[in-house]
Amino acid sequence: MAEERRSVIRTPVLLEARWKRLSGDAHDAHLKNLSVVGCFLETSVQPSAQPHVREPIEVEIVMPDGECLTTWGEVIFNIPDGGIGVYFTKLDKEVRESLSQFTEQYGRNERASDADT
Repeated sequence: MAEERRSVIRTPVLLEARWKRLSGDAHDAHLKNLSVVGCFLETSVQPSAQPHVREPIEVEIVMPDGECLTTWGEVIFNIPDGGIGVYFTKLDKEVRESLSQFTEQYGRNERASDADT
């Protein structure tokens, strides 16, 4: 079994998101997991149009209450016809606190839901 390298727990989610290159080229995505240090974005962008590893991108996350959180990240991996892993590089205090509260609350709700089944 592969060793888990992450020091922060990822929370499985399904949120709408958008990512944008420095050129301004923007794409819609589904955010599939989230932590205070990064996320995985499922995107339908053709493999040739996906951002490259180490490419900086802007990520906009649409929270369940409609609030949009925007931050910068760096692509750490991409999966052709799948998505991109992003490490947040410029996370301001307000966005970090919102992500922390959301992942903590969402994770707690998911664990309670799993216990009910």
